[in-house]
Formats: sequence, C-alpha cells, structure tokens
Amino acid sequence: HHYTSHIFPLIWDLIVDSPGITKQQRDAINSDLLKHTRLMEQRFNRVARNSETTGLSRHGLYYALNLFTASRHFNKRQPGRQWAERLDSVSKAMAWWLQQTTWGELDTVQWINTSIEPVITYYALAGHKDFISSGVAANLMTTLDALWQGYPNELSNKFQSISLMNKASWLLNDDRYAWLAQQPKYDFMQFRIGQSWWPARIPVEITPNSPLTIIPASESVKNKYAPAISMDKSFQFLVWRSGYGSNEDYLLVDGLNQGGRNPHHVAAITYLRHNDKPLLSGYENQLFVLRNGLSGNYVPKAAALDTAQQLGDAVYIRTTVPDGPFAIWQRHILHVPGTNTLVADKITAKESGDYELLRQWKTVGKPKSSAVAPHNIAVSGEGRVAIVTDKGVRNYINGNRIDQRLYATLHDSESITLFSSIYANPATGLNRYYLEALKPNAALLR
Repeated sequence: HHYTSHIFPLIWDLIVDSPGITKQQRDAINSDLLKHTRLMEQRFNRVARNSETTGLSRHGLYYALNLFTASRHFNKRQPGRQWAERLDSVSKAMAWWLQQTTWGELDTVQWINTSIEPVITYYALAGHKDFISSGVAANLMTTLDALWQGYPNELSNKFQSISLMNKASWLLNDDRYAWLAQQPKYDFMQFRIGQSWWPARIPVEITPNSPLTIIPASESVKNKYAPAISMDKSFQFLVWRSGYGSNEDYLLVDGLNQGGRNPHHVAAITYLRHNDKPLLSGYENQLFVLRNGLSGNYVPKAAALDTAQQLGDAVYIRTTVPDGPFAIWQRHILHVPGTNTLVADKITAKESGDYELLRQWKTVGKPKSSAVAPHNIAVSGEGRVAIVTDKGVRNYINGNRIDQRLYATLHDSESITLFSSIYANPATGLNRYYLEALKPNAALLR
C-alpha cells in the first residue's frame, strides 16, 4: 500500500471535476484523502526529525511522496499556507539527496528499486533541473543498471515498478533504461499509470558503458559505517561484466555492511558467473579471522577499494579491511573472463598468536569434497563449480556453503595468504587447474 498510495491524488486530480462524480461523492473522497494526508504528515514528521544526517528511510520517502502529491492537489484547488508549508517540508527533505547520493536503504538488494523510486518520482513531478545537472539521477540509476544480472526476474528488479525505468529513460534521455524496463516481461499491452513517460523507441539490445562500475559510498554512510577508510576508497559495491546477457561474465563485490537483512559481510564476492555458469551467489563469500580461539569484540563493516583496473580482457581488484580486531585483511581478485577467478586473501597479524582463518564460499549447486586432494573442492549441480585451494585447509560442508579453516601461528606483523582458483568444472571430480603453495604468500597455478 505505501508503495502505491501516492498515485491516488494524481488520478483524483485528473477526474475530480468529472460530471460523472456527484458532489456527495466528491466531498466524501476529499474527506478521506485529507485524513490520509494528515496521517502521512504525522509519519513523515516523525521520521524526518531523525533523517538530517542519513536521509529519509525507504518508508519515510513514501510518506513524503504521499504528503507531496496530496498537498499539491489541495494547494491547486484551495491554495493556503498549510499546503505550501507541507510542500516546502517535503522539498527540504528531498534536497538531502542532491548533496548525499546513496543508492538505497541499508544494503538489501531487493529494496534498492523501492528506495530509488520515490526520489525519481518526486523530481519528475516537482521539477528535475538540479536533480539532473547534479548527476544524482544518473548515479542512482547507474546502481540499478550495474546490479542487473541478466535475468528477467531477479533480486535487482523483482519488486520494480513498471514506470521506474521508463521515467529514468525520460529524465536522462537514455534508451538503456527503456530496454531494461522490458526485461522483467511485464504486460505492457494494457493501460498503465505513467505511460506518458514511456519512450517511443526501445533499443533492440544494449551494451555496458564500461565493463567496470564502482558505486561509491555517500559521505554520511561512509562516516557512519567506514570511519577507518578514506572517502576516496570507500565504496558500496562494484560490478564487472562482459555484457548484459545472462550468458556473459558477471562479478559483484560488496564493500559495505549496513546491517540489512543479510548475513554480516565485507569485501564479499556476492555473485560470480563465468559465461552462462553461475558459480557463487551470496554474502557468505568472505573471510573471518579468529585469534587464540576467540573472535574480536568489534566487527568491521567496510572494505577500502585500493584499486580496480582493467588488464586487457581481465580485471584486477584489491580491497583492504584495515580495522579487523586481530589482523589486516587484504583480498586480491583477478578475474579472467569465462576461464578463471583467482582469489588471494592475505592476513597480516596485528599481534602474535594462534590464528584461525575461516573462509566461506556460498556456491550455486550443493558442494562436496573432491577426492583429488583434501584442499580441493568440486561442486556438483548447476554450474559444476570447482574451488581449488593452495593450502591444506579443512573443509566443512553446510548446505550450499563451504567453510574452509586454516590454522597458523603468526608473529606480530607476519602475514599468510590463502589462494583459491574458482572456475566452471567440465565434469564432477575433474580439476582443470591446481594451486601449489610455494611460500606463505606465494602459490603457483598450473
């Protein structure tokens, strides 16, 4: 209800003067709309008081949008100070987005559409000059562009309104969003609210503006969740893709944990696909560090993006989690399209002790240990994933998750690196690649 109730005043404004509506009906509907507006005002005022540093929540944005469309309707019919003040309050709350761009509430992917939608809708209705010229609109929509993994119905678009991508296409004069609007396969043959925003031309196919997309953290989000990381290295997530199709490579790395409805994650490879083979999917593709059998009393919430660069057809990414309780964790990712993804997790001890590295993989397909070697993993099922590791880790299978444990005694400032090769296996139990440990921080891929 709260996702769509702001639309009623728009419709009512069009039909309120219809001769088919009696005065009694008109008065009754206006009375109900006024009650609803007062309720939305109460809710908006409650959340707006606590939103100066973080912006309105997803629900708060819809309260604001309800208050805006209804106040605009009443101010048009019966202009008055009360409506002008309500419209001004909404304008000030929405202006936060012009300085502090962020892509959604917390870090739950399926909420991103419904977090961006009211901002796009407000500026489409209220006037969008600053919204466009500031680059905010393009930044917000780039997020949805990047998150789409190539499937008609997935987390990035399953709760998406029909009009969102078309409004974005109109606002930004970008046909890519009109194309993306078609991908969930909604029924466009019947009347839909907002059709005036739909573009006349829809491209047959699109290509990424760049294979690599980095979504930075806003300053307020960075200050709250990543105080140990400089602004120029803070990021929400990054995506590397070879194309828009579901048969092309896609790599998603999440850099920030905002405490949404997900497992704790930082520097996690939340999705990996080689060609049409999805290999990893989930926030669990990360690493934890324990010392002397204990976890720390502080959980890091962000990774710094040290570098992300194209190397020919491949991409290299390095992130660092500097404020872990016992160690600095540096993750290196080298992705060779359609072939191999190499991951090197380097741990540098902050103090001496007996360390346990717990690395998790959430695979597509139920995993099972390979007989080739105790530290090699072969996964049967969709994708037939192989995860090959260089050191003698202990593997524990938990549903679709692999827990790899490595034990090492480290002195202060001493480091150790755990290497893995991830690729689509042609057959269960057959490994195309092997990793041989050479030194604590070196391995040979063969």
